[in-house]
Amino acid sequence: MRTLAHRRNRLGGGSRVLIVGAPAIGQHLATEFTRRPWTGLNVVGYVNDYAEPSSNLTYLGSIDELTQIIDA
Repeated sequence: MRTLAHRRNRLGGGSRVLIVGAPAIGQHLATEFTRRPWTGLNVVGYVNDYAEPSSNLTYLGSIDELTQIIDA
């Protein structure tokens, strides 16, 4: 399974991930994805009703703006 994932990632088949809500849990998920690069999951940022100052993730906007953020 990892071999297939490595091959997919080398060919540009990784997936961009947007965390919705719960920035603390999102930070944990982002850390786990980074520790497991073979998954091909790359967190681009998070949306939430408010920016979390202690988060290392990029705040992209509110949940109300989710459609516009995804379309951008």
